Amino acid sequence: MAKRRLTLRDQRRLSPKIDAIKLNWTLCFLSVASLPFIVHLPVWPVLLLLGTVLWRWWLRRREGSIPHAVIRFALTIGAALVVYATFGTFNGIEPGSSLLLVMAAMKLLETVTARDLLVLVFMSFFMILAAFLFDQSLASTAIAILLVWFGATTLVQVNRDSTPEQPVRAAKKAGRIVLHAVPLLLILFVLFPRIPGPFWALPSTDTGTTGLSNSMSPGSISDLLESSEIAFRVYFDDPPPPRHQLYWRGPVLETLKGGEWTPRTVQTVPSDVQLYGPGIDYTMVLEPHQSNWLLGLEFANPQSLPRFSEFETTGELVSRKVVTERLRFSLTSHPDYAFAAQLDASQRALNLHTASTDNPQTQRLAESWRAQHKQPQAIVQAALDHYNQEPFVYSLTDARIDGTRTIDRFLFDRRRGFCEHYASSFTLLMRYAGIPARVVTGYMGGEINTLTGHLTVRQSDAHAWAEVWLEDRGWVRIDPTAAVAPERVEQGITEALPDGEFLPTLMMSSSGVMTGLRQAMDAINANWNNWVLGYSDERQWSLLRKLGLKDRDLTSLVIVLTVCVTLTLLMLALWLRHAGETRHIDPAQRLYRRFQSRLERLGIEARPTEDARHYAVRAGAAHPDLAVYIERFCRLYLDVRYGRSPVQDGLRDMSALLAALPRFRRRKRVNRQTT
Repeated sequence: MAKRRLTLRDQRRLSPKIDAIKLNWTLCFLSVASLPFIVHLPVWPVLLLLGTVLWRWWLRRREGSIPHAVIRFALTIGAALVVYATFGTFNGIEPGSSLLLVMAAMKLLETVTARDLLVLVFMSFFMILAAFLFDQSLASTAIAILLVWFGATTLVQVNRDSTPEQPVRAAKKAGRIVLHAVPLLLILFVLFPRIPGPFWALPSTDTGTTGLSNSMSPGSISDLLESSEIAFRVYFDDPPPPRHQLYWRGPVLETLKGGEWTPRTVQTVPSDVQLYGPGIDYTMVLEPHQSNWLLGLEFANPQSLPRFSEFETTGELVSRKVVTERLRFSLTSHPDYAFAAQLDASQRALNLHTASTDNPQTQRLAESWRAQHKQPQAIVQAALDHYNQEPFVYSLTDARIDGTRTIDRFLFDRRRGFCEHYASSFTLLMRYAGIPARVVTGYMGGEINTLTGHLTVRQSDAHAWAEVWLEDRGWVRIDPTAAVAPERVEQGITEALPDGEFLPTLMMSSSGVMTGLRQAMDAINANWNNWVLGYSDERQWSLLRKLGLKDRDLTSLVIVLTVCVTLTLLMLALWLRHAGETRHIDPAQRLYRRFQSRLERLGIEARPTEDARHYAVRAGAAHPDLAVYIERFCRLYLDVRYGRSPVQDGLRDMSALLAALPRFRRRKRVNRQTT
């Protein structure tokens, strides 16, 4: 007779029922595995899961029944629809992760067997992995390791057949299991074929990341001071250039409408650039910012551009695709350059455009300079003198200026502002004076990490300056902020702020302790990014070539990986077998072997047929100064082995005597020196 195949209902009926301890461990693991999502997802999926966990715990405590299948089905469909209504899609990191949390909560509604608990435990492990899609920092990895350890402990408890393990004992057992996996993990990390591009670069609905944008209005850049996030790190091949050359060129803004600067909408052929003098070689590690602009020192050599980038007409370096992953690329820049020596009519008209603005006081001031000075350079200098001699203040307070005539109100009323206020007003002054001008945004300066030597640029280093076009010189960088607060350029933003104003984050503190802590954390994260997150396929093959793999051959890599994994598993199996045999040795005998091993270092070898009594006599005769100690340990061993004293007390005394060996060994060295 044909054997009937078990249905899912049969399997669940035959599966052992869960007990309270197994359920509690599973609920705890499920709860802690969901916590990392609190900072990345809308709060409701996490609350739904935690609420369901509490409900399931209460239901087990009251020995109540799970909801009917129709209700469970309706709740599942409803929860999935809420996910879709929240994100408008199921595709992407945030919708997918939310769906994972919701489905884990729905699984709890039907959890009645030990088999269901295993499913929930594995879903929790998958949630730990999913959290890496949002954050791959070292801190997140440390948290994930702890969660994996906790999950392994949960597996130990869920899979037990008899009485529950003590939590500490179960945690130790789980720790050993996790440690056994470390060698295999390292081999797979080094040798497993890498996928070009990071695995983490899945579609994201989060487009509001911090950083520069393609527009600038009063207050937009000063808002970045709220963030101490890393914008990029720079590794110079030679000593870094002086601080006043550290202008990291980003989006160039040429169109002014109202109080907002935006880039031009129609791009033409790239402008010409002449480079002079030696270049500065460096490697940038740019953090993802969900836009396509790149950054580089002025002025990047076109010959050094990475293959995925190009120059815009304005000299802006851009990527051909949105930067959704951490980018590492090398550049060569020349501080001495001439950019766009010729300006065509359309570019000139665009950079002289003032029709959409209404700032009559600013216009009259600029026209007065134009009437006084014949040369554009003199007009530029008159504007800088105006900022320097009038009571302008470099300040972060009251950064936003809303309404009309914003430039007039800044130049003639408020006179307090951040870099965007000075760059914007200076550019408009130049245009009113008949000099083509535009705004350049990017970053200025950075912090040299004294531990590693690299330069770290944060979002709070965001800066804006101006460019004016001068005959026979092309576009020339002018930073009007330096005329008001030269400390901003020479020393940094912290030193440029007036008394009573502070950066909004402690991470920007200039105290020695905070600076050391900040740089130590940055050095750790930089190395983590370089050696772990930045271990791309190119770096993998670079390492393999050093190890002897000459060709970029995937078959050879798979063979090497298979051999290494097999050998590792074989060695691990042999070690586990030996450890298992060792664990079966009597505890007293194990201590006695350790005792013999230490005495052997002193030249007292144990003979195969020699019992403890004779060994003690012979060893005591060889070392009379140790005779009492040796005789006492061997007597304890015999008493414990042959039942003449309580086992636990005897083992404790043997361990105490064994722990005294380090002091005994120091005495021996002293004796040798005396001899």
